[in-house]
Amino acid sequence: MVTSDPRFKRPSHTEKVARHVPEATRHFSLQRIDVPSTPVVVTTGKCTIGALAMNELCVDHATVSRFHAEVGVEHGIGWVKDLGSTNGTHVDGLQVREAFLKDGSLIKLGPTATLRFKLLDQQDELPLSEKRELGELIGESPAMRACFAQLERAASSSRAVLLEGETGTGKTAAAEAIHGASSRSLEPLVTVDCGATTEADLEQILFGRGEPPKRLSAFEEAGGGTLVLEDISELPAALQLRLLPVLETGELRRTGGTAVASVRARLIATTRTDLRMLINEGRFKSELFHRLAVLRIRLPPLRERAEDIPMLVDAHLEDTSVTEEEARVVRDPETLSRLKHAVWAGNVRELFNHVDRAVVMKSAAAPADLQPQATAPQVDARMPYAEARRVALERFEAAYVKALLDLNGGNVSAAARQTGIDRAYLHRLMRRHGVRS
Repeated sequence: MVTSDPRFKRPSHTEKVARHVPEATRHFSLQRIDVPSTPVVVTTGKCTIGALAMNELCVDHATVSRFHAEVGVEHGIGWVKDLGSTNGTHVDGLQVREAFLKDGSLIKLGPTATLRFKLLDQQDELPLSEKRELGELIGESPAMRACFAQLERAASSSRAVLLEGETGTGKTAAAEAIHGASSRSLEPLVTVDCGATTEADLEQILFGRGEPPKRLSAFEEAGGGTLVLEDISELPAALQLRLLPVLETGELRRTGGTAVASVRARLIATTRTDLRMLINEGRFKSELFHRLAVLRIRLPPLRERAEDIPMLVDAHLEDTSVTEEEARVVRDPETLSRLKHAVWAGNVRELFNHVDRAVVMKSAAAPADLQPQATAPQVDARMPYAEARRVALERFEAAYVKALLDLNGGNVSAAARQTGIDRAYLHRLMRRHGVRS
């Protein structure tokens, strides 16, 4: 299943927004203090900590999860995020999911392994692209130009790429941009949605069929071009095991066949879910993550590049060919200010849907006016954190999908448009929670 984000174009004018976005990466150090050790200096802005050797900082301890936590610095302030670890992360004695760090904070991974966080004076300038558009993506914020710089570097390589980002941030467009800027641009670009079909059908799409009626695999269809695996987190465990040797050897045997085909395509995978957390839960193979995440690029959510919203609105209005009179309702400075301060759960896709509704209805209601008020979830603190989190998420997803479909009279396409998520993803949520349209 091939999908692509709406086509972006450079607008005729943009609005500058005064906003402090870090254009340098501050160095910091982490040192284990529960055992004799020397400080580890981190110069890349963030660092993953866990028991697996593929972490930037490996802490080989029985109570430390494979990917336990991530530590970083933004705007000169340290932060830590627990990655769904089994035994939790504590900062200065308090268990946290995410927290800010002060210079000298103690981070405990589980009951024993303890690290001291220390800010350093050195910093490196963050590489920014000179471009304001790349393929179908546009943006002039430092966050987006830093992303462009990473995408440009990826385009010059043939290594596997993992594109990470929330729903609606433009992962598919980013994959297309990498392909279009690469030496493979004249070769095929094949996209497979790992969650849009059954496991049996997906196996035949990915690996082909060697017995009549024969079928080429997606790798063979891509030839010397690019194969994009969307929502790689939805790939069933059995197919993860089949994919791994293909990436390791560069050879593929079709389902039910004996002939071996050479794989020449460059692989790009996308995910809206943190694969490291799935590895901790036993739902994703760490060896496959190692093969996919040679180059990891994160697409920033809209809240981290709100200064791009006027540019995005202008581009979308131009692309949909609305009249100046129709566009006036969302080009009003007060309306644009509200849009820049809104919470966009569906990111650029949701923004565009809101703009389309505003043009049709001739009313630019604040996005918050369109969202139901949240209620505090019920939790059982006696459960382990990871299990309680999983149960709460499942309850929320089931309730949200049912309410969304009720609101749209059971029309899945309308529900997907209204909430700003892919229709295929909404179908997956419906199947997962037994909700019928």
